[in-house]
Amino acid sequence: MGERGDILIIEDDPDVGLLLLDVFDFRGVTTKLIAHPREITPDLAPSVVLSDLFGPPWYDRSSAVAHVSAIRQRFPGASLVLLTAFLEAAGDQAEIGADVVVAKPFDVDDLLQTVLSFAVPAERVAREVTQDG
Repeated sequence: MGERGDILIIEDDPDVGLLLLDVFDFRGVTTKLIAHPREITPDLAPSVVLSDLFGPPWYDRSSAVAHVSAIRQRFPGASLVLLTAFLEAAGDQAEIGADVVVAKPFDVDDLLQTVLSFAVPAERVAREVTQDG
């Protein structure tokens, strides 16, 4: 991991994590799945971090900001797509500091295109959309 196009997935729900891993692997994008931010290792250098929102079991903006801030500090050049079941987070996107906030449940194709728009050159995304659609 470390080349443009690499995606780090941080997701504690194993079913969702494996689904995401399969979706991106099918597209030929190098991915790494971890269940929690504390599993981040020094060798990771993704171009995109796709992360669940970790914190208390209720929405708390300050916890969301802390989570995003920690990821930004560790991966300063990476784009950050935040997944969450907390719909309030989408309205707080600017304050939280994520590039995009995607609400769960999500449309797999929409999420794929969103993440790929950050992970790979725009020409490749346009070509993939044209070939699929």
